[in-house]
Amino acid sequence: VPALRVDHYELAPESDPIFAGDNPGVAIVGLTKTSVSPKFGVVWHLDGDGSLCGGSARGFRSPPYADVNIGFTNVQFGYTAIANPDLKPETSDGFELGLRYSGPSAYASLSAYDNRYRDFIESFVFTGINTQGLMVYQSQNVADARIHGVEVKAGIELGALADAMAGWSLRGAAAWSRGEDRTADEPLESVDPLTATLGLAYAGERWGVELAGRFAARRERMPSALVGTAYFQSPGYGVFDLFAHWNIGSRVKLNLGVSNLPDRKSWAAG
Repeated sequence: VPALRVDHYELAPESDPIFAGDNPGVAIVGLTKTSVSPKFGVVWHLDGDGSLCGGSARGFRSPPYADVNIGFTNVQFGYTAIANPDLKPETSDGFELGLRYSGPSAYASLSAYDNRYRDFIESFVFTGINTQGLMVYQSQNVADARIHGVEVKAGIELGALADAMAGWSLRGAAAWSRGEDRTADEPLESVDPLTATLGLAYAGERWGVELAGRFAARRERMPSALVGTAYFQSPGYGVFDLFAHWNIGSRVKLNLGVSNLPDRKSWAAG
């Protein structure tokens, strides 16, 4: 399966009185970039419901507009975010290999990937403390970076195991990744720790409910901190959410959700 993607990105900012007043002397910059990204994939169907798949792809990511031109200061919380007019687009070459199974009542997949980046964009990196005593954050490029990992997903319709479980299903997923700043020989701060999800759901003709768990391991791999500072290493956590839906009529559906049932403290990944 060959493919070709063409990206054309153009950033043409205009300053307004609010930005100019809050950021005196800060010049805004534009950016125009066109990138051609080829992709190639292959699937080998095994006997039964399994298949092997693999592929390679060129990637392109334009800098977020707020990373290139930003000026925001929060004195109350002691930080400021500054622009990076020299921020470059990110490009990558990625490879993936996986094994998939898709049957009448169950599915599963296991995949491994390896991505090499040029000018990898790390958004709002802590760069130090300015003369006003504020923590300074700025988006920056990493000249040479690598992220590799493994992902697994699986699900089953429990009704296939026993008639009494008709309508019930179980699903789960886990992802492990590791990132390296190959220029500085340091871990990448923005790469998530080990994460996983697990959900038990019931779906009837008119209503359904699902109990979903979200889990993350402790964030341990961090780059070297600046002198006099230290990174916060978020501890692992597990939280559960409850979702329900009800088809009131042919054109009306009611969705309800309660997040974090045990009221646990957690930290967003990334």
